[in-house]
Amino acid sequence: MAHASEEMKEWSALLKQELEKLPKVIAKPMFGMLCYYRGAKVFGALPVTRSIGSANSFMFKIKPMPPNLLDRAEKGLAHLRERKFESSEMVHFRAQFRDRSA
Repeated sequence: MAHASEEMKEWSALLKQELEKLPKVIAKPMFGMLCYYRGAKVFGALPVTRSIGSANSFMFKIKPMPPNLLDRAEKGLAHLRERKFESSEMVHFRAQFRDRSA
């Protein structure tokens, strides 16, 4: 597992605030990440100190993904995903941050 980048830690903290506003959503720490559950089912994971894949990776489950959404995801998010989308599994994304010093 990669160490989460500082940019990813900041982004995760912001998204965490939004996710925790959703009804019946709870977060549990696991392997340096926060895993998000609705009921007993996990639907996402945000890095806190560690990340799966690259330093800027996060995961969300998109299930079931309708064929038209699967096509759009493949075309529109191809530069962000770390591997091919499947219709009913946890999807790994890689965030891309701009250099703040520029």
